[in-house]
Amino acid sequence: MKLVIGNKRYSSWSMRPWLVLIHFGIPFEEILIPLDTPEFAARVGEAVKRLAQETEGRAHGIAAPLLLGRDPIFDELMLNPKLLALTEMTVGKGALLSQLNGSVRPKTRSGYRVGLHADQSWFPVPYAEHMQTITACFTCTEFSESGGCTMVVPRSHFERRPPGPDEMDALAGGIPLECPPGSLPVWSGETWHGSYPRREDGERIAVHITMCRNFLRTVENYDHLPDSYFDGKPDALRIMSGRCDFFGTPTIARGGPDMNLIADTVRRANPDHPVYNRTDGKYQALSPGKARRMATGEVE
Repeated sequence: MKLVIGNKRYSSWSMRPWLVLIHFGIPFEEILIPLDTPEFAARVGEAVKRLAQETEGRAHGIAAPLLLGRDPIFDELMLNPKLLALTEMTVGKGALLSQLNGSVRPKTRSGYRVGLHADQSWFPVPYAEHMQTITACFTCTEFSESGGCTMVVPRSHFERRPPGPDEMDALAGGIPLECPPGSLPVWSGETWHGSYPRREDGERIAVHITMCRNFLRTVENYDHLPDSYFDGKPDALRIMSGRCDFFGTPTIARGGPDMNLIADTVRRANPDHPVYNRTDGKYQALSPGKARRMATGEVE
């Protein structure tokens, strides 16, 4: 028997099975995973960079989605005792892995940065008072403001909504998440966050982990129905069957989800809330009325 564990001093997840095996005299091989060392962070970063080369198109070399199963080191990362404990504490037992992707951020000359957003922007507003999703960011390289680190807006989760267009670009009230390689900052899905432009040489590499409550999943899955089944039928049938949202659309080649479907998913969830399109690097607000008409298919 092999027991794969982290540091027993800090993790009850590791200590409990070890104590049971010792108490009953069951022979086992202990495999210790050092999850918070620079060496482990470097190994994860190397895997992200290698797999990002398999991505095609504009995300080639900078995005690596669907990491579970693509390299054994991501199994080790997801068994991080601190991550497991934080996940259970915030979004409950039996939480689901919603997303596991890597990013490589090179130095930018254009000042590109990620504007403020919430990781559950497709959820209806106002958001629930209890957490439904969390995001953890495993840092493979040093995170600093000049290095393009993530920034968060403290207490923004109390807004219980995504940020508006002006708030997205302003980054007002944000603080940098500056930390060494091997760190694991965590925020709730309601929290507004973005990133600073990277102005240093080299690359910022990280793995983004999103966990969600186990009820955010359908009991039945209708993926076995061919697309032709919905031909000539009302769009409402396609929507309720999950054919018109971006969930499940990330591919290795694309480097992430189908971007064309993200805005549609947000519109349907929040037809009475201002909805935003991004064109030419700018956000454009749509009126609630037009958003509602788009959600119901009355306008393109």
